[in-house]
This record gives sequence, C-alpha cells and structure tokens, in this order.
Amino acid sequence: MQIQISRNWWKIREAMELLCLAARGDGRAELYRSYLWRFKKTGKKRPGALALQEELLALCGRLSATERLRKYFAPFSAEGLECVGKCLVRSFDGDRTDTVGEMKKKCLDAVRQVSLDCFPPFESMEDGLGLQDGPGRRFADSMQRLDLNEEQQGRLLLTFSRYEQSMEEIGELVGEALSLLEPFWGRLEEQAEELERAWSDWFLHNGADAFFRSINARIDVRERREAIAEFSLVNGAFLMIAFDQRRTRTVRIRIGFLMMPDILQEWHGDDGRKALSLLADETKREILEYIKDTPHYGREIADRFRLTTATISYHMNELYQEGLVGLEQQGKRTYYRLDRKRVSEVLELTGRALGTEGAAE
Repeated sequence: MQIQISRNWWKIREAMELLCLAARGDGRAELYRSYLWRFKKTGKKRPGALALQEELLALCGRLSATERLRKYFAPFSAEGLECVGKCLVRSFDGDRTDTVGEMKKKCLDAVRQVSLDCFPPFESMEDGLGLQDGPGRRFADSMQRLDLNEEQQGRLLLTFSRYEQSMEEIGELVGEALSLLEPFWGRLEEQAEELERAWSDWFLHNGADAFFRSINARIDVRERREAIAEFSLVNGAFLMIAFDQRRTRTVRIRIGFLMMPDILQEWHGDDGRKALSLLADETKREILEYIKDTPHYGREIADRFRLTTATISYHMNELYQEGLVGLEQQGKRTYYRLDRKRVSEVLELTGRALGTEGAAE
C-alpha cells in the first residue's frame, strides 16, 4: 500500500473543530482534557505542544454558547459526533478552504447543482443508492451513515433547503472562530511541519502494515491501493481511520498534532485506569461480550442493542482508543473484534496496582 502524506491543512476545517468543542460547552473540553493525562509521560519531550492544546481548549470559553452555535455545531445526539454545520459544509468539500468567502462560494456553487428531489426517502436508504456520483450522492451518503431519527432528519433537511441562509449563519460563526485562531496559525503550522517530518520518516522505515498493527486495526493492505494521512491541528489528541466512500480502495488517516509516532507506540503503555473504567460501563461491557467470539459491524451492534449507529460509534471509539477492540475491514464494512490480549493486560495491571497479582484465591 502506498502512503501519501497530505501537506495541506485547512483553516475552515480547524475553525469548525473549535466550534464543535465550544458547542458542547465545558463538558466537551473536559472530555479532551481527560485524554491529555495519557501524554504526560511523554509530555516532557513536547511541553510546548501540550501547552498549545490547553490554550486551544481555553478558546472555547471565548465563543458564546448561542442558540445559533448549538443549532449548527451541537451533535445530533448526546453521544454522537456529527453536527449540522459539518454536514452542510463537508458534503461539498467546503471545509477544504481557508477563508469564509472561499467556503461559501465552493458550497453554494455545488449546491445549486443539486435538488432536494434527488434524495430518496430516508427509510429507503440502503447500500447502493441509485444516485449519480457527485455532490448529491456524497450528501446522501453522509445522511445514511448518520442514521438520524425523524427530528434530526428534519433539522438537517430544513437547513439544507434554506442553504444560502444557513451558509450565511455558518459563515458568521466560522469567521468568529477564525478570528480567535488567528494568533495560533504560526504555531499550528510548526506543529504540522513537525508532524509531517516525523510521520514521513516513520512510514518510510515501517510501512502501512506496521502502522495499522500499532493501532490495533486489521486492514488487508493488499485490498487497499493507498492511504492518505492528514493532520488535525485543533484536536491534538485525535486519531481516526476512515474508508473513502468516493475512492473505494483508499484509507484516510487523520492524526492529531499530539499523536507523534513515539507517543502512539506508548499509547497502551499505561496503568489501565481509563480502560478499566470502560470495562465497568454496563453498555460497553455488553458490547464486548457480544463481539467476543464473532466480529460485528456497527449496524449489527446498533440493531442488537437498539441504539443509533451514532451512539454505537461513540462507544466503539472509546473502546478502540483504549485498545479494547480492534478493527477488521471486510469490503466496505468495518468490523469490531474484542482484543482479548488487551483485556487481560488491563486486568493484570489492575492486579499489580492492588497488590493482588498471583494471590491465592
């Protein structure tokens, strides 16, 4: 598999990430801070990066938690990760721009080629929608993956049907976030350059297969032509793998600026506290029991527990971040499997901490 490291990062994308943090209030910021303790042992190597992440999180408090902000950048559900603003902009690649003017022009030029009539009823959305490739297909695909309820469907369709007004409102919010980020672009550029150098060297000496093994993802590199690595600069404690819907043999990797190769390799070398707390969560434990013998993909898990796919994605992301589940790609679907070795490791670490390892029953 060929590895391509994208040298591009977009200010609009980073501004929307900041808005998403702010829309969730202090709770979302605290969620990100809860991950930062995992970097403390390697933080001495990059104290400036950790300080920068804290400063970026502090910016959230300077964005007013208005109804408009929540309308566009609050998640669809308490545990979901997507929001109206991202859907309306990303569906037409408006996030791949650097100014509000460029974003609005790109989105409006694209949306004028699309009619709401090209979208089928939500209940009929299945694999292989009969839409031609292009902006309309991408938008419909994103809707399908979100698995929205009726209220959420209406919320997104209403904003889409008034797209020009929505883009004006989103543009104002994004412009405010861009202004707050203005003093940080130079430092973020430095982080991007450092990240590019480190990962270019790592991929050169280790390759794609070693990368996917290190993050506990089983991907048949023979079925994938290329992997494209992109960087996330506002969300530093971030790592995501996505399978490109438009380029079926392409894997997209988004890496936060804190996720340097050496930190990633030590990601699971902790005392297991976070992983243990996830094992204590009843829903997550039941999910792990469900996939312990047979891997399942997101829709199967959602149907089994009568939850939305967005909620399941939230649970699986937390389990994956702690190494408790691994990924297996089969065709267009991503299957989750229990990592028994990691579970045993967490229980062993807990036993050591409590001084019960090897104790008689």
